[in-house]
Amino acid sequence: MSCSNGYRDRFLQNADSHHRTLVEDLKQHETAALWRPLVSAIDLTLMSEGHFRAAERRRELDVQPEAAEAERQRAIRLNDAARAILDNDMPARISTLRERLASQDKGDVGPYAALFNELARDYLVDSGLTVYQTREGKDILVRATQAATEGGNAVCDHLAQSVRDLSELRANRPDQNDPVAGTIAVLCALGAAAVMAYAAAPGGPSPTDPEILAWFGFFVFCAGACTFAALSVLVWV
Repeated sequence: MSCSNGYRDRFLQNADSHHRTLVEDLKQHETAALWRPLVSAIDLTLMSEGHFRAAERRRELDVQPEAAEAERQRAIRLNDAARAILDNDMPARISTLRERLASQDKGDVGPYAALFNELARDYLVDSGLTVYQTREGKDILVRATQAATEGGNAVCDHLAQSVRDLSELRANRPDQNDPVAGTIAVLCALGAAAVMAYAAAPGGPSPTDPEILAWFGFFVFCAGACTFAALSVLVWV
């Protein structure tokens, strides 16, 4: 048991280090304003979930009732902040993305799909994820790539629905513990699809642009890690 826990701790430390390096790099990019709310909402959701679970463990063990209540109140505040971004900021960002992709035809993304699928495999190979996470991440990314090939409007529709799904789940979180990792994984995969569509839009950056590769890799990694609910939280809010 201790060996297993030690491995998990090392994985989380490595994931955390990997994320922080990416985040510090991505914060400097000009399209950060487009993707940052999504990252912040996911970040706040994961942090709130950690505090909810800490409160629930204390209640289950009937220890430290004051600490349990403090954890719960902190979790609620973080959860409310995440939902505010999902409900208020993300629709506006998706509308901006939809306008950016308005002139895109369905066929525009096709030539990029094979390249992005190859990049996704490369990221997953070097991610340090488990076989289970890698398999689930791959399957989710395949579906996200398919969404991207349907055109910009389809990507935005799928992304908007996934944002609503996460918000609805979190609205119930103070009273019930619905699994959230799968929803976040899908949302991250759709984030990767949106980056793909953004790169393929007329006048868009090259798919090999370092900024595009950084964002795509970030969302791919998160999609894989979240399939097993083992993603360490990001400090970027």
